[in-house]
Amino acid sequence: MVLEEARSDTSRVVEQTWHLPPVFTAATPGGAVATAGGTRVDFVRVPLPGDGAETPPPQVVKGSRTPSQGWVVTADRTARPAPVVRLGGRGRAGADAHGDRPVAEP
Repeated sequence: MVLEEARSDTSRVVEQTWHLPPVFTAATPGGAVATAGGTRVDFVRVPLPGDGAETPPPQVVKGSRTPSQGWVVTADRTARPAPVVRLGGRGRAGADAHGDRPVAEP
């Protein structure tokens, strides 16, 4: 379990991103799930007291060029598509895998 929190004096949009190896397959059937062989990872955003009520659905990005996301560099000048699970939220407190960094202004 990973618990992280971002705080702000004003409402902000924050995003938590999980970059997975290319062997994983990720989907968002009512949440976010990634699997590889016999391994299953469930991504669950648990709202905490004071957390914003707006929670967009999870997204999976793989091999996107705009913005460049969902790639793993395997050799010099060689990249393979790899899934990225994105969990977002809006409020004065919210999850952010990169520390107290809002990703968008209100």
